Order: sequence, then structure tokens, then C-alpha cells
Amino acid sequence: PIVLQPGAKHALTSDKAAFVDARVSWMSADARMEVALWAKNLMNKDDYLVSGIPLTDVNGATGQIFANPRTFGMNMVYHFGSN
Repeated sequence: PIVLQPGAKHALTSDKAAFVDARVSWMSADARMEVALWAKNLMNKDDYLVSGIPLTDVNGATGQIFANPRTFGMNMVYHFGSN
């Protein structure tokens, strides 16, 4: 969490940062089937502030959006019919 000091200017985004994503795929010899494994944000930088709302209500609450945590998955594609 970010603690806001009275009268201080509030940052709307974090400083620049690099995110590491990866994708590896395999395609069959006839190009009808493809399987891919992928991952995003491999270093898990989930404290990166993407954006915020520069307004503060009477309770001191603000809105902030942080980067997505590490995610991973698999895609499979099959092409039916003739090429």
C-alpha cells in the first residue's frame, strides 16, 4: 500500500520497469495442429503501479491499478478440413 502524506504530490504510475514474457510453440509437420506454452510477468512484478486516480476522498481513499501477477497457460489449435 502507498501511504499518502498531506500536501505531497502523488505519483500516478511507477517508474519504468521491464516485464519478462515467454512463449514456446510446436507445430505438426502438416501444419494442422499447434501447441503453445506461454507465461507473462515471469519475474512476478505485481507491485508495479499501472495507474491511479489523483483524487482523494474525505477518508483518504484513492484508486490504484497494479500490474497483473505472474500468469501462465497453454493454447492448442487444430485446423479441420483441407488446406
